[in-house]
Amino acid sequence: MPGDRPQLPDAGAAVERVFDFYEQVLGHQREFARTVVSAGTSVFDQVTEQATKAAEAVTEHAGRSAEAVAEKTARATRSTTK
Repeated sequence: MPGDRPQLPDAGAAVERVFDFYEQVLGHQREFARTVVSAGTSVFDQVTEQATKAAEAVTEHAGRSAEAVAEKTARATRSTTK
């Protein structure tokens, strides 16, 4: 009897559901990737800023140390020439 036979699912509707599902998955992956890239960019900017500050501090310290050595050398030279 034809009425007792189960109906086959609509192939077109099944295709739509599958693609809708994968579209949602891809959307979530896109947002996750954006979050990761944004966080990575933020970390990179922070590291760059800290490295710049450290380099400036080292340069300033080296300059002061060089000035102190030059001053000590000048004093030593003056005291030995007197």
